[in-house]
Amino acid sequence: MKARTVFLSASLLALLACLGCGAACADVAPNTLFSDGAVLQQGRSVPVWGHADPGEEVVVKFGKQTKKATADARGAWMVTLDPLEASDRPRSLIIRGRNEVIVRDVLVGEVWLCAGQSNMAMAFGEADGATQEAQKSDPLFHAFRVPERPAERPWDTMGGEWSDFSAKTAGRWSAMPYFFGKRLREELGVPVGVIVCAWGGSSAVAWMSPEALRSLGGLVPEEVIGWRSNVQPSRLYNGMLRPLAPYAVAGVVWYQGETEGEPFMNAYAYRTYFPALIADWRRLWHQDAMPFYWVQLPNLQVKSNWEIVRESQAKALKLPGTGMIPTIDIGRARELHPSNKQEFGSRLASLVLGKSYQRDAWPGAPKVKGVNPEENGLRVVLTDAQGLATKDGLPPKGFWIAGEDQRFLPADARIEGESVFVSAKAVPQPVAVRYAWEACPSVNLVNGAGLPLAPYRSDDWMVAGQQWQWMPLEARKDLAVTTDGERLAAEEGSPWTMSVAGVDIRDLEKFRMIRKGREYCQIIVSGDRRGDMTLDSPAIFWRLSDADGQLGGLENGVTVEATLQMYRATDPFLGFDIEVGLRKNARQSVRYRISIVPMRLFAFQKNEIRLLESNLDNGTTPHTYRMAIRPDGVAQVYFDGRPVGVFEGEAVDGEAAAKSYIRIGKQVETGEFTANLNSAGYDTGGAFSP
Repeated sequence: MKARTVFLSASLLALLACLGCGAACADVAPNTLFSDGAVLQQGRSVPVWGHADPGEEVVVKFGKQTKKATADARGAWMVTLDPLEASDRPRSLIIRGRNEVIVRDVLVGEVWLCAGQSNMAMAFGEADGATQEAQKSDPLFHAFRVPERPAERPWDTMGGEWSDFSAKTAGRWSAMPYFFGKRLREELGVPVGVIVCAWGGSSAVAWMSPEALRSLGGLVPEEVIGWRSNVQPSRLYNGMLRPLAPYAVAGVVWYQGETEGEPFMNAYAYRTYFPALIADWRRLWHQDAMPFYWVQLPNLQVKSNWEIVRESQAKALKLPGTGMIPTIDIGRARELHPSNKQEFGSRLASLVLGKSYQRDAWPGAPKVKGVNPEENGLRVVLTDAQGLATKDGLPPKGFWIAGEDQRFLPADARIEGESVFVSAKAVPQPVAVRYAWEACPSVNLVNGAGLPLAPYRSDDWMVAGQQWQWMPLEARKDLAVTTDGERLAAEEGSPWTMSVAGVDIRDLEKFRMIRKGREYCQIIVSGDRRGDMTLDSPAIFWRLSDADGQLGGLENGVTVEATLQMYRATDPFLGFDIEVGLRKNARQSVRYRISIVPMRLFAFQKNEIRLLESNLDNGTTPHTYRMAIRPDGVAQVYFDGRPVGVFEGEAVDGEAAAKSYIRIGKQVETGEFTANLNSAGYDTGGAFSP
């Protein structure tokens, strides 16, 4: 049968590809990246993939190469082209199955993935000089913009299209990728393609796979009710990044981190997320050494914790094949989105040209080699500091020193060769130095190439967010007090007191809401009002409180544990609660609560509900849930001995609330509920891991 030729627009390709997600395509359809104007990576193997009917043979032709594949049971197919030579001659990529797809104007050159948040996505027209730049058409410079799409599950298709650069198309471009790619075009003399995968306000964890986040041992929840979709864990990885892989690229450039400084995030934890993100993306592309370069956050007023984000970004340089440009000298203090993107893009391109292409373009920014104590001061020894000077001829600004009291004061600084000597009369015996350690530092120190010294601190003293890290706790498998379910039901030989709301406690057994077993206590609430009940779904729980004289001091922390089997809870977020209230002062306490519902475990923090774990088999077998509240006010949660989450409590005001207590059971007063409680335990001697 004669093959039928179909000339597909990018939008039609996207439609066909989307139809192919989950169900087989009637016709062969490549991934949307393989559409008119595509740029293929030179010098390495190039995967080409898409969908077809299961079992359909697919033939791919490009230049002198012909490759074949057979679609699998899901209709997915892939071929790999041999390494290609750069070419500015547009050619056609032909993909043939039962139909034929012709992708036109395909170039071969350098392809870079440009990812991150709003400063990578910022529109070209918002940049300084955009009007003049828009007149500089370049048919060999193409961009592909990945549509913004969050997803709960991984996708393998997407929309989008390639566009060359011209006055007509400039409005579709992003500024940072343009100025970065333009410099590569000028220096390398080959076609350049940039793939823009960015969403304003996005978090690092949104760009990471669920597997990578789980490997962090509960540092990141699976989901947070109350967060936007572009900061939810794994949402952008699933919907935007995953469909790109394994498109052949030269590397990744990254501009993100602003969101990590927000109060609901953790600037310190970014030093854990970010290296894990880089490793995660390298696994996705099956390239252990895929180049990964990024922009360190610039100076900006009224933003807290950016100095901690910058330090976290710098920590990732320990990974091979990475690089970072400092930008505290070129940011705009009042612009979250600096309009001088040409400076940012050109500096990032210089780094890439030097590291990935061995061009004489990146002399290196100054770095601290060490700090040596001297009489009355400290000497900061630098590397890559040839021609060290200040831009304004004044003494170096931005240095602070501290003694053992950890109080930092401004320091006088003077350049001596490739080092800086810092001192302050008010700190006669300094032990630590910090440089540019604030959100919007004023700095003037540069090397002979005009590159600034990146922010630095010599101390390892506690900073904001550090308490949110998982901390090793003393292991204690058996808590001081443990009560089995049978004794809880009988209230005999137990320190716990049973409490109810909406039903007379004497009617619990009559209505069979509490059933005693040999090894457990069963709680069954049908949601139907009976007898003199005042609620359809009464609360039934056990408590300990200071008022009963059973808790004592909790200043060393407290650990609470319950082993149970959770069958039913019709409230999606509230089921079997483990709750602790710690008295803070005469009118306030701090409440810590985790709630177990079928298949899920939640924690409650301020205005957030954090999904710590899902897909639990907690309806088929008993599991042990432990909450260990540290003296610093952070709770660590364990599921069957495995770390699954970290959170802080919620402030509760009012004189009546200012008491310490522990509660376990059904506190919610709605819905159906069934659970078997095997045991409950607590220990007021401290926070203990299993």
